[in-house]
Amino acid sequence: MVDVAYLRSRYAHTRIISIDAEASLEISGIVSNVTGRTSPIGA
Repeated sequence: MVDVAYLRSRYAHTRIISIDAEASLEISGIVSNVTGRTSPIGA
């Protein structure tokens, strides 16, 4: 079984300059990560 967690910015109207999601794959138990750039349906 795989659980899903959504993470969002805690700041409204903030411009996110970059996301380094690759580091999350180093954590034990992380199967995958999806960002707006890697999502098959886009952002």
